[in-house]
Amino acid sequence: MGRRDEQTTRTALDQLGRRWAAAERDGDVGTLRILLTDDFEAIGPLGYVLDRGQWLERHLGGDLSYHVFSWSASPARLYGHTAVVIGLQEASATFDGSEIAGRYRATLVAVSAGESWTIANLQLTELPEGV
Repeated sequence: MGRRDEQTTRTALDQLGRRWAAAERDGDVGTLRILLTDDFEAIGPLGYVLDRGQWLERHLGGDLSYHVFSWSASPARLYGHTAVVIGLQEASATFDGSEIAGRYRATLVAVSAGESWTIANLQLTELPEGV
């Protein structure tokens, strides 16, 4: 991959992260359906695993409403059609009637199909105070 192609890829992955964060924050299930692979899986901060349908259902069921959802990431590590992005997610939300908030170290695995990138996996680890 040439330097220019690598920069274009990194820009696309940055945009993917921003679009994902905005869709999560806004409960935009239509955009999330586009951004998540059909076999997407997420590992939550307590170790539970959600497949794509379960991840989307958090928004569809009306159980989740974000007040804040931010995403910042380090540069992606590229492996052909796969990229690993480590970032920081900060969130404040109402979930199932309870207020929740946290800071999470997140590992996002993205895959490409042509020019577009989608998210295949996400793992969240809650950060303790002061980290």
